[in-house]
Amino acid sequence: MHNEKLSLTDILSLNIISVIIPVSLILFTFGTDTSLFYINWVVGVLVLGSVTISILFIKLKINKTSLKVFIFMNMWLIYAIIITPVAKNLSYHISFILLTIFYNGLGLYFINKIIESPQRFALTIVGLNILWVFINTFAMIFFFLTSVNQADQSFSGIFANRNQFAVVTTLLFTFTLFYKKYFRSSIPVNILMIINIIMIFTSLSRKGFIGIILILFLYNWQRLKRVKKLMAIFAISILIIVTFITDNPLKERFKLVKEKTPAFTSERVELSAFERMWLLINGTKLFLEHPLTGVGVNNSLVYLETPMQKLERAQGDKMDKEGKYTHINYLEMLVNAGIPAFILYYVPILLIFGRVISRTKESDRYSMIAILLIYKLFLDMAMVSYYDFAHSLLLAYVFLAYLKAKPNSENIPRLNSTGVLAGE
Repeated sequence: MHNEKLSLTDILSLNIISVIIPVSLILFTFGTDTSLFYINWVVGVLVLGSVTISILFIKLKINKTSLKVFIFMNMWLIYAIIITPVAKNLSYHISFILLTIFYNGLGLYFINKIIESPQRFALTIVGLNILWVFINTFAMIFFFLTSVNQADQSFSGIFANRNQFAVVTTLLFTFTLFYKKYFRSSIPVNILMIINIIMIFTSLSRKGFIGIILILFLYNWQRLKRVKKLMAIFAISILIIVTFITDNPLKERFKLVKEKTPAFTSERVELSAFERMWLLINGTKLFLEHPLTGVGVNNSLVYLETPMQKLERAQGDKMDKEGKYTHINYLEMLVNAGIPAFILYYVPILLIFGRVISRTKESDRYSMIAILLIYKLFLDMAMVSYYDFAHSLLLAYVFLAYLKAKPNSENIPRLNSTGVLAGE
């Protein structure tokens, strides 16, 4: 049964659809800036509420491995709760603690439901990816038909932020890449991944652009011999050079965005390299003033008023009621709750990474964990991710996949290097 190849029509089974529907309603709406955003809250509350009721009244047994993962994912939040009195804005602090626990719980619940069976995981992920591509294809067509008259030329699909859109697309692409081998025909799945790449390039998200190249490089690197590795490096280098020295649609879109971006002047300090540097420097100063406690979760918004905001306030122009966050998850964690929270968040991640990085040739599972963590650590240099649902799914997979791959774990769906369950 486990060795049986899958068909895309298998996605239509009730067992798979019952997972795809709630996950898609949450994953596809948490990044919107319309009233659709509240769908992810309503569905999430219903899901976690039903689980809580089942545990309390129906005596649903809690899997020990899942409990461990929940603790790993939320340890830093326990410390954040302890330092609550230091938070200047309690509303920010408490709401983002609850929001992070909420998304971590949902991510863990959904991944736990499908990870036991590689086939079920493959069907669910590819089903989600098909739905994601279907919806965003219409958004992309609409974008190209109307972009001529738009001041902002960045494509973000159904999301409000192109980077968040690119991260979700890249995550679905990565899962699909590793689990496509379970399908009888790889052609439709490969087409699906090609559309993923096109969407990421269309978004002009640097995080998405670098991320997809990084994942493809790492995925193929371990499968190549030394000569082919050198050829791969050469081919990628040529591709990048050609992309930026020749006339092509991608280069033209970069030029278009650059032309639409106002230059830095003393009258207008935009969110740019200058502002990112300002946030880095002043965020670091803020952390150094409160190294053990930070200033409270999401309370960087209270302290980090940028030069642009100060100018707008001085000129009486409309401005945000809050400041900025640091745009770097490493620094944001230090500002949130100091060094202890930073350690509690990143040490479990780094411990798993250290244990799997030398074992990537043993199984695709270890390989995927390593690649996902490299991608996660890369993203954290340029975005705040601790409360992001896509990152909750990523970390839930990493922790569960690692613990369930250990020989002394319960219900082990361990994969060998060919992707077939060991021992079958």
